[in-house]
Amino acid sequence: GGGLIGANLLARFTPTLDYRRCRLELARRGGAVTFAPGAQRIPFELWGEREITVYGSIGTGRRMAMALHTGLPGCGVGAPPEVFEEAGLKPGAFSQALRSAGSLTGGQAWAAVSVPTVTVGPLVQEKLNGCSGALGSADLWRHGVRRDALLSSDFLRGQRVTIDWEKRELVIE
Repeated sequence: GGGLIGANLLARFTPTLDYRRCRLELARRGGAVTFAPGAQRIPFELWGEREITVYGSIGTGRRMAMALHTGLPGCGVGAPPEVFEEAGLKPGAFSQALRSAGSLTGGQAWAAVSVPTVTVGPLVQEKLNGCSGALGSADLWRHGVRRDALLSSDFLRGQRVTIDWEKRELVIE
């Protein structure tokens, strides 16, 4: 997952991001890894060098490409404002005031959005914090295809997520 630890380093291992225990586990790549019965598998694609991309939806919206980005604290999904607006989601008045203040001081202009559901493969998370502006509008088209959102740590809360590089799957326990 992008974010605080780069995917190029993680690709040397079979990493497990254990959000339940707040730890990172690194197993030798190619070694035997066992998963709990009923583990869910989400296929991913590698875009660019090692950008893990999955497909999902925000609310009841269309299917969209989402880059795994674990470095957005307190956020389940980040996207440009137009992606949230397409899903019928807008920041509240207080969040808009904070966004305006942030842009005046030269900071990143993000606004909080309450997201009812995010679905990726078999995994559905409800009542997530969204970060409108965490992905810039200029970043929608990258690698020649459209990427709509960043999937972040709050979406994965309470889960164990293993990146299976060989099968190109996220294994969720």
